[in-house]
Order: sequence, then C-alpha cells, then structure tokens
Amino acid sequence: MKKFKLFAMASLMMTAMPIKADIAPTVMLHRGNEVKTYMYYEVQKAVDDAVDGDTIFLSEGTFQPFNINKRILVRGAGPNTIIEGSCIIDISGTEKLTMPVLDALSFNGDIQVENAYNQFTLRKCGMDNLIFNEEDGKEYYDVKIDRCGITNRLNLPNSVIQFNAFNSRIYVLYPHNYIGSGKFFHCNIGNICAPITGAEFYSCTLGGCTKLNSAESKTNLLGCIINSCIYNSNTTTGLSRHDCQTSNSIGIGNLDNKDFYNWNKTDSKYISAEDGYLIGAYGGQHPYNRNPEVPGVKKHQISIDAATRMMTVTLTVDKLDK
Repeated sequence: MKKFKLFAMASLMMTAMPIKADIAPTVMLHRGNEVKTYMYYEVQKAVDDAVDGDTIFLSEGTFQPFNINKRILVRGAGPNTIIEGSCIIDISGTEKLTMPVLDALSFNGDIQVENAYNQFTLRKCGMDNLIFNEEDGKEYYDVKIDRCGITNRLNLPNSVIQFNAFNSRIYVLYPHNYIGSGKFFHCNIGNICAPITGAEFYSCTLGGCTKLNSAESKTNLLGCIINSCIYNSNTTTGLSRHDCQTSNSIGIGNLDNKDFYNWNKTDSKYISAEDGYLIGAYGGQHPYNRNPEVPGVKKHQISIDAATRMMTVTLTVDKLDK
C-alpha cells in the first residue's frame, strides 16, 4: 500500500509540472544566492544595479543595448541572444579583470573598449566591429577573444599587448602598424588590410590584402610565423609575405576575399591542408561554436522518506567556465 501511495504521489507531481510555453526575454542579476529579474528593455538598469563580481544573465530574445562600467559579466544564451545596438566598455579604477566581460551575445553593432585592462576577455560574441581606444600611455595586456565572430573590422592598435584570438571569424584585420605579440589560433581571417609585423598564425585561413592607396606596399606580413595555414597566394591581390617563417602552409591562388569570407560563414565548407589537418574556425581541435556551456549531470541520488512521503533528488553537475 505504501508503494502505491508513493507511486501515485510521484505521478501527481509529474502531471502538475508546468508545460513549457513561449516566454518574454528575461534579464536576471545574480549576486551570490540572490537573484533579481528585469524586463528585456532594462539591461542597462540591471548593469546600474550590479556591483563588481555580479553576473547578469540574458535569455534568448532581443534586448536593448547597454554599456558596462563595472567588473561584471553579462552572459547570454548563445547566438539567439540579440542586442539591438552597440556596447561601450569603460571600466575605470581597475587594472586587472578576473572574468570575461561579455559571453554568448550577438550585437547588431560594435563593441568599443575605452580603457586599458589586464586580462580583458570576450567569449562567444558576435559584433560588427571590435574597437580598442588608442591613447598615449594606455596599454592593454593579455587581451583574448574566444570563439567570436566579427563581421567587419578588428581594429588592433599598438597599445594592445599580448593579444590572442582563438577559433574566431574576422572579416577584416586592421592592425594600426601593429608590431607586437599578436597570436591567432584556428581563425578565419578574410582580409588583412594593413601591414602587421611579428604576429603568429597557427592553423588559420588568411585571405587577401587590400592596398589602402596605390603607393602602399603590398607586403602585409612582415617577419610573421605562419604554421599549418592556408593563405591566398594570388599574385595580383593576394597576401604578401616577407621574411616569414612558414611550416606546413599552402598558398592557394585565384581566390578573392569573398571566397575566404564564405569559408568563414559556412560550417560545411572548411578546408584542410595536404596532410589532412583541419584548418580554421570550423576545423582543428576546437570547432567554432558560440553556444553556451550546458551543465551535464555527473551523478545523481534519489532518496524517499516513506513516513512523510517526500522524495529528495540530489544532482551533481559539471562546473562551467566563469
């Protein structure tokens, strides 16, 4: 009889579970164990209410644009979390950031970084342009973009030190006479439109270069490392290399910038080197993916108290990236 009662209770609980329905886009401000919710047009209000260390979660949906002036993380639910506008990041009074600033968001506009930081990270974000403000005396250390899509320009001034890009799609790389330690891993770069010196490219696709004026040299890669890459070797509009170290790289001619950009956009059209090594954001060891991490259940435990007819379920889930 007791078993029957427990079974009936469990069945009743299951039938009482809510049925999933369409809901409005939601903003949630997390501070420790406290959660506060906002409407989709109140992202900036959530940012204003946040303090350093908080996380703001956005569901799928379309949201109003916002600016960030605190050491917080704004995290979306993937490419379907859409911000209708640009974002200005201007965090003052800090030298080091301990977590990413933006994660899993799609901006119909630019991301503009105003102040210089140490350990500045953008992850799984889409944007039109990524712009670093360049002023005398400002230097950005340990800048990282991870699984991002830039549909127009990445502006990379000399003030950006220790730059790293992983598994990202960049239509135009615009270095401002960049001489530094920029490194690109498994990236698809459609166009390098100004000379870049001392950069390193590993398992990337590199498109052609655009001459900004007729007097400018076509040599856009100066003393760079090009390892396991595919690059445009078209002699008219292609990528020119000078004193570069190359390894397992292949030059492909008669390909314009549009072809390289199409490779960037189409996940079924990755390319591979002669040895079968997969190249670019859709290949290699870490394919391009802007979906957020979802915790998986590592173990579970179910206990039933027959006297109170209560069931307790304990789940242990994977730890997600902060």
